Amino acid sequence: MLVNGLYQVVDGIFIGQYMGGDGLAGINVAWPVISVILGLGMMIGVGTGALASIKQGESDLVGAKQALATGLMALLALSPVVAVLLWQYADKMILIQGAQGRMYDLAMQYLDILIVGGVFTLGSIAVPFLLRNDDSPNMATILMVLGAVINIVLDYWFIAILDWELTGAAVATAIAQAVVTVLGVGYFFTSKAKMRLSLRDFRFQWPLLPKIFSIGIASFFMYAYGSFMVALHNALFAEYGR
Repeated sequence: MLVNGLYQVVDGIFIGQYMGGDGLAGINVAWPVISVILGLGMMIGVGTGALASIKQGESDLVGAKQALATGLMALLALSPVVAVLLWQYADKMILIQGAQGRMYDLAMQYLDILIVGGVFTLGSIAVPFLLRNDDSPNMATILMVLGAVINIVLDYWFIAILDWELTGAAVATAIAQAVVTVLGVGYFFTSKAKMRLSLRDFRFQWPLLPKIFSIGIASFFMYAYGSFMVALHNALFAEYGR
């Protein structure tokens, strides 16, 4: 969680130093949307990881691998849904918080990148949970730290050097999240994984999906509640904080 929070802190530092108040306002009104996407990823990650652990505790390695594969496919299936919703409604999500002018433009810069990179946003929050439940917490930590370091370096390059504004911050975050997601999923195809996967394991098990959602739904609502409160505060600040 500490490393996860580092993404937002580092983005805020570079944005505040090189873009000022408008940049910080832009990322702040974009955050509720980002938080909901992270919540969806956490829901699937927590649900899948817990269900796979239950199956392992029952000495049902095949069932554990089925749960893992189903969770990964659910993440992949969810990403185009997130992309379409962002494409259709991202501007409305920003406007309802009272954003306008420069603040609105900057927030949309960030969210436009998420339309393409949403699959990695989902994966970067879910995959570390899956690694942890495969008895590889050190690997999960290493990947998250690696992602944070990549994000810091690319934030400096894209924001301070190339002056890409919030587009640069979003691209830096997306690349860092892509590294975490790809390396984390790749781990499950290696001999080090207890739940080692092969392509033939990727058969969607529909009966497992409600179980994954029921286990992980509390994690989603934790993020959704925080997202709602930030959006509400943003709207009130926009109306009364002038």
